[in-house]
Amino acid sequence: MKPNIFNFATKELSQDAFLCYLLEFSKEEYKKYEKEHIFANIFLKNILNKFSLDIEVKKLEIKKQYNNIDILLILNDEYYIIIEDKTFTSERKKQIISYKDKLKKILENDKRNFDEEKIYGLYFKIGDECLQRIEEKEKTKGMNIKSLLRKEIINIFENYSGENIIFNDYISYIKEIQERTENFSKVDLRKEMFTWEEINGFYNALDLEFIKLKEKKILSKQIDTSWYYVANKNGGFLCYCFWNIEEYEKYKYYMQIESIGKKEEALRKNDYFEKNLRLCVKVNSNDKNINILYKGFDILKKEEIFSNGIRPLKFSSGYNMTQLIIIDYLTLNENGTINISKTALNIAEYLKELLKLDNKLKNLED
Repeated sequence: MKPNIFNFATKELSQDAFLCYLLEFSKEEYKKYEKEHIFANIFLKNILNKFSLDIEVKKLEIKKQYNNIDILLILNDEYYIIIEDKTFTSERKKQIISYKDKLKKILENDKRNFDEEKIYGLYFKIGDECLQRIEEKEKTKGMNIKSLLRKEIINIFENYSGENIIFNDYISYIKEIQERTENFSKVDLRKEMFTWEEINGFYNALDLEFIKLKEKKILSKQIDTSWYYVANKNGGFLCYCFWNIEEYEKYKYYMQIESIGKKEEALRKNDYFEKNLRLCVKVNSNDKNINILYKGFDILKKEEIFSNGIRPLKFSSGYNMTQLIIIDYLTLNENGTINISKTALNIAEYLKELLKLDNKLKNLED
């Protein structure tokens, strides 16, 4: 395999530069670079289609790091597309909205006529993020925001057949990320654990399964799902959370998958399922009330579905506390790979049974 510049240029500024470079080829002055010019216009058209913009682009301005905006596209002096470029990090809350407000002030100060409805936001990301968070960003009030994610970017690049080494390096780079992420479905979990990227792939697949289960009314729509990185002194982990299960005045119940990946070599083999890929019943307590753990644990253990659950080595007081660890929720295929649809069904069953315990899990503070 030959060296790839994007294995070294991994920062968002490098991707900003690449996107600006690519889009620059869409201009008429670069028509002599036929394949790059044609593809750049296809790429730009895909961006416009996100916002149902059927316009002829007669003029395109591309601004990089314009007043902290990653990339700003100005089309025909009329349409503005703010591109928030994320590689493997997540956007801060309402970041694109703040850029829109900043752009409006600049345009007003320059006494330029503009239509606020023609300022758009594009969330461009080659890393992984849970579907719910992406949907929340697209539903942000006050701006038309869309997302362009890795799989779709790969599909767009199928239209390029030229020999531009930078174009080809970029598509090779993101295809490799996609392959490493999807490799979770090939891992024999009896012998090894997921890598960090494979955990992302596992969580991506769970997102899709839970959407299907909600559509089929197998999983309650009241349950929110999200996944993200949680930092701690041991190097952090990726958690997949299930919210809105039981909520009381001073505490609430939720469930969470905790995955650490190959970062922690000590978590191999014998204790793999206990310490990694474990499904936990958790309690969030405003008062860090550890009594809830003892009482709730006894209630759960009396229920058949939770009877095989194990207690943590010790109950620890905190805002977020583990009450019960479920280690038999995964369904594996004969070759040791994960059966994602059956695993999602298993989790949905645990969630359904926990929802039924609403009255029993009340008033555990004393």
